[in-house]
Amino acid sequence: MFTVGTAQAQTFEGATARFEFLHYDDGAGFTLSQVNAGADAAFRFSSGFGVQVGVNGMTEVASSDPFLTFQTIGGVAVHNFYDVSGTTRLGALVAYDTFNGGDWFLGAEATYVSGPWRLEARGGHYFSSVEPAWLLEASGSYAVSDRFRLRGYLRNIDYGAGFGYYRLAGVGASVAVTDQISFYGDYALMWNDFGKPPVYRGSVISAGLTFRLDGAGDSDRMFTYKPYY
Repeated sequence: MFTVGTAQAQTFEGATARFEFLHYDDGAGFTLSQVNAGADAAFRFSSGFGVQVGVNGMTEVASSDPFLTFQTIGGVAVHNFYDVSGTTRLGALVAYDTFNGGDWFLGAEATYVSGPWRLEARGGHYFSSVEPAWLLEASGSYAVSDRFRLRGYLRNIDYGAGFGYYRLAGVGASVAVTDQISFYGDYALMWNDFGKPPVYRGSVISAGLTFRLDGAGDSDRMFTYKPYY
């Protein structure tokens, strides 16, 4: 039986959900479109520690290659975090998805939320029998008004041992139509190196909506991990 003190030690911080359409263009004639979705919930303890649990999925829906076999992939992520201060959160991430027959990701991450600014960074390693890789990424947004935010991100996935890299540099904006629902759009330059010439230089365009539900905390402090499929 829980005592009153035990019940108060754990609080529901918030929940988020995301639905996104993404279009990849390698700049050399190949295109691929996919639909992504995800949901997260976070719980914080009075000691400053907490946990965020998320599920995610992706399905490919269109391609310039008529012979391409479309994939459907799912995953889960667990973020254990500690709030260093009222603005800064540090976390350790363990994630799994069904890409390449099953990939694990282990990493460290942080968010910083203060005034109009929201910053997030993450680094770690994909453990895969097919495509092991290192990830380093950072994103940020600035609230121009109560409803409108400018945003940007950088992402680098390095396969090492001469097997190339995948890089994105993107900018975008989001508009909150209510306190819970926002629409966003991003445009990113893309570099895809398979370890030998050519290096594909194209773009990735994404658009979607997010839903947020604040509990006892602020869901802006929650992590926004997007798996690499």
